[in-house]
Amino acid sequence: MFVPFTPHARVCVAVVGLGLTPRLRACVDSLAGHATDHEFAIICVVNPTTRWDSSEPDGLPEGVNVIRPDLNLGWAGGLHAARQETSADYFVWIQEDMVVLEGWLDALVEAADAIPTGGAFGSVGKSETGEIVLYNAGTAEPADAVQLWNLTDPTDTALADEPAAFDWVTSKGMLVRLTAWDEVGGPDPRLYPLNHVDKDFGTHLRAHGWQNILVPGARHRHEGSMSSPSYFRYFVAPWQEAEFNARWASTVRTMATTPGAVDHECGPWRGQPFAVIEQLVGREASRMLVPMARQLTEWHRRDLRETQANLDAVLASRSWRVLAPLRTVVARLRSASR
Repeated sequence: MFVPFTPHARVCVAVVGLGLTPRLRACVDSLAGHATDHEFAIICVVNPTTRWDSSEPDGLPEGVNVIRPDLNLGWAGGLHAARQETSADYFVWIQEDMVVLEGWLDALVEAADAIPTGGAFGSVGKSETGEIVLYNAGTAEPADAVQLWNLTDPTDTALADEPAAFDWVTSKGMLVRLTAWDEVGGPDPRLYPLNHVDKDFGTHLRAHGWQNILVPGARHRHEGSMSSPSYFRYFVAPWQEAEFNARWASTVRTMATTPGAVDHECGPWRGQPFAVIEQLVGREASRMLVPMARQLTEWHRRDLRETQANLDAVLASRSWRVLAPLRTVVARLRSASR
């Protein structure tokens, strides 16, 4: 059951959110009311949504440890912030736009207790009507194209009855053995603000000889893609995937033929104070700022060109006296975007 926060609880559940949204509160409420045989504490990391975000964490259950960082640490950075607060055996990752279902934590802890070689234990997404929702686990193929790894997920048609090892498991409701976290240094905070954090962490675990285990009995419901604007996601994906592939492709190929730990590049933040994590987050955010602004401007101009073309087509076939004012609006928007 949920207990008031203590760093010494055997299980610590970390929720990382962007602002104090209704979905964040619903997520934390589902955790606080979760029926389980295991006592667990909750940490809620609320990343700021504005330059001056001073809203109070009202509406969250009493006993939740709320962390309000000065800057948006993103998903991986937020997990690092929570890690500083706990000495639990098991550290569980929760995304703000998900809720846990009956038996979820019991299944994860049971699997972790039974499989000491497991470093990360993933859960399975389900829809409101009970169907399995991708993406839960899969293989690291192709080795140099992480953007295609989701396509290897077999769980919607071939979900095993018992926990099974995969190359990667989802970070949505993932239980991590804290000794494994500390050995690899946690997820890469440079994957800012999110995207492929679970695949990076799982790949790093495998390089150290740990396994990633999917636990079929651990179920959650995930709204999906609710935490960042769509255009931003379109920019972040290719920005990060090229670097991910460059870092891990060779290691993944080696692991395909070599059991156990393999030589690889460990993160430069491993064993460093949390201030280093913050510096890496800030550097990555700064590095992407100008390229992102240029890309968003180009997308905006493209959308305006398409709107202009559509209006021209309409005007050619309908009364221009009725629709002509719209052309003036589009012209002003185009001028403002230059």
